[in-house]
Amino acid sequence: MSRKYGSSRRPTAVKAILLLAVAAAALCPATLSRAFASQHRPAAPTHLTASGVTRTALDLSWRRSTGPGRIVVYRVYRNGRKIGHTRRTRYAVSGLRCGTASVYTVRAVTAAGGVSVPARRTLSTAACAARDTEAPLAPTGLAQSEPAETGLDLTWLPATDNVRVAGYRVSRDGTPIARTAETSLSVGGLACGTSYAFTVAAYDAAGNVSAPASVSASTAACAAPAPCSGVAVAPGADLEALAATKPAGTTFCIAPGTYRVRSAIRPRDGQRFVGTGAGVVITGGAPLTAFAPSGGVWVAPGPTSADYEAGSGFSGYLHPQAPYANDVTMDGVLLDKVGVRVGGQTYGDPASAVGPGSYFVDYDAGRVELGSDPAGHDVEIGQASQGFISTATGVALRDLKLELFTSTGVLMLPGASAWTLDDVSVSEAHDSGVNLRDGAVMTGGALAWNGRYGLNARGADVTIDGVDVSHSDAAHYLDTNGGCVAAGGSKFVGTVGLVLRDSVFHDNLCNGIWLDVDTYDSTIQNNTAVDNQDDGIRVEVSHKLVISGNTVQDNGGWGIYLANAPVADVYANTVGANGNGAIVLNWSGRTTPTSAYGSYATSDVSVHDNTMRLTASDQIVGIIDKTGTGYPYTAAADNHYYANHYVLPDSAWRYFRLAAKVSWIGWRTAGMDTEYALM
Repeated sequence: MSRKYGSSRRPTAVKAILLLAVAAAALCPATLSRAFASQHRPAAPTHLTASGVTRTALDLSWRRSTGPGRIVVYRVYRNGRKIGHTRRTRYAVSGLRCGTASVYTVRAVTAAGGVSVPARRTLSTAACAARDTEAPLAPTGLAQSEPAETGLDLTWLPATDNVRVAGYRVSRDGTPIARTAETSLSVGGLACGTSYAFTVAAYDAAGNVSAPASVSASTAACAAPAPCSGVAVAPGADLEALAATKPAGTTFCIAPGTYRVRSAIRPRDGQRFVGTGAGVVITGGAPLTAFAPSGGVWVAPGPTSADYEAGSGFSGYLHPQAPYANDVTMDGVLLDKVGVRVGGQTYGDPASAVGPGSYFVDYDAGRVELGSDPAGHDVEIGQASQGFISTATGVALRDLKLELFTSTGVLMLPGASAWTLDDVSVSEAHDSGVNLRDGAVMTGGALAWNGRYGLNARGADVTIDGVDVSHSDAAHYLDTNGGCVAAGGSKFVGTVGLVLRDSVFHDNLCNGIWLDVDTYDSTIQNNTAVDNQDDGIRVEVSHKLVISGNTVQDNGGWGIYLANAPVADVYANTVGANGNGAIVLNWSGRTTPTSAYGSYATSDVSVHDNTMRLTASDQIVGIIDKTGTGYPYTAAADNHYYANHYVLPDSAWRYFRLAAKVSWIGWRTAGMDTEYALM
């Protein structure tokens, strides 16, 4: 009975299963194919193992699947993610991290689409090298040589390390100024007859830093003022009136002291303004006096009309008080403007926000509210717009200090040419420190704490040598997103034959050195750009330039960034620890403004013999193409990186950028930097 019962039920059960399968297939045809395919699943590969294991790579191998069916491919996975496929029974895996275990899976696939169960194994790369924790020994023999009035050379003997010294950090008076792989450094932008404390420390690739070697080094004594033959000028003289009334070619011999400017000095052709000793100060400021305490602040009579210096490229201001240009200093130190009131409206924070080191200008009430006790201090407010401004030719300025103007310290107007500025310093000018034009030569001097830019130039054959530019964008011209649009250490627009050398750009908000819009045939040589908020050196929509011998370190953005800037030779620079990366080229498809020099397409750029140090995984080197065409990577574009030295925290990470991010191996495979191994 039992046999008969089982026999009679079996056909019914099979039919039921088939009916269910057909019904399921009607709803989803793939269901039926998978059901039948599973009956023909090939056997899994066996003996999955690894050979040739290194810190960053390994070779997988396995024995063939026995079928059933013809095996056409093996799929390879790492940690559940497909990384490739092969017809062979071997697969090479690279770009791994040292001392890291991963789960590798291999599945066999038949011609009929059957997929095996996985062969799975956990495999590890070779252990990472023992971390180097031993610092190099301090350099020895640190000494100065070749002292000049505005610079000197430092030299030292090579340091030693248990592995290898990667480079040297150089500081001046406690402030880092350079990193170099060499055992010497030329330092510019110094004051004559001044002693500085320099330190040099060696570091290795693991980031260990030696004790510093120290030396006190001095620049050459200041040259005695050249005899000045001309109109003697004493403190209190009216420089504006003298310039206007004396003939072209007059030399003014200006004695040390303070000269207050009520309106701009407008030189005539060939006039020379020569300081005859240290301490010639030309100021656009006026003393703020008659302070009275009031509710925790001090109030003095102030201006009733506002000087306003608009920026450019803005849709609005993060700090709407930024363009209001009547700045206040205490003992020569620029204070923080929390806000202003004008026309019944407050821009920025209200007067109640004033605290120590800050102030509020109420133009409607004609008063300044100060948060620090002014007793015993010199408090001044900017009132004159410019220091020197003219269309004249051949004007000379020497050994002068200008300060506290509501616009620009030295402004060459269109038509002006062939000015020389020798040891001219400008601070607290609300717009720009110095704005140069055709044939200008500026040597020495310092531009500090100016409101938008330290230094600007436009026109042909401008030369800038040995200038120190710092703390620009002191007025905080930022757009509503907090971005820097039109401010920074410098900006050069429409220049031809610009030479910028041996200068220092540091601690500027926004970019340090910035060339933008149709500059041509520029030489940026032996400068230092450190600790700027954005890029150290930035070049945009320009043609034909040489960038060489610069030290570009610790900037918040890129080290050296060339966007739409063809025909460039970038070499012998030391670039490291910049927020976005080292040396990068970008092609965004920019076509405007129309240039007589041709297309802005990034091409004919050689980046070579530089030392580049990256310190974080999101920093990069290479070429960015925002057009999606791939043009800057082509042979026709002819952009090349070669003979550069790199210091990377992990050589397996993708620090290099071509069509996508690639590792050091991928970078070299693409033909870049094939000459040397990593440092």
